[in-house]
Amino acid sequence: MKKLILCLIILCIVGFAREGKESVIWNDRIDRLVDEIILCESGGQNNIWGDCDKNIPSPYYCKTSTCAKKYHCKARGCAQFWRKTFDWFTGLAVRKDLKIESEQDQRWLLKWAIINGHGSNWACYKGG
Repeated sequence: MKKLILCLIILCIVGFAREGKESVIWNDRIDRLVDEIILCESGGQNNIWGDCDKNIPSPYYCKTSTCAKKYHCKARGCAQFWRKTFDWFTGLAVRKDLKIESEQDQRWLLKWAIINGHGSNWACYKGG
């Protein structure tokens, strides 16, 4: 009986160690994917607007709210969230405290969206 209990304890420890390592690798992979999407969507910049209804003169993105209003831009920030999508995801994630202006909040919500199967909402998402 003691040998059986000892074997079960060892199996649990080895199993948890393996699971922890896989979890770290998976988390790193998701973080890299978030970085790639942000670089593709916004060039890594947070204070910009995109997905505009009218052609924007160079540069490609608006960098002021005046420009964003003039060209009817829908996407905002490093992850280029549309307001409706940001609000929808914060509701699903039960994180109404997140702010669209915050780079950290956009990164968190993009990661949440990828983990929960919503990555296809970004043009730069390639299926992870």
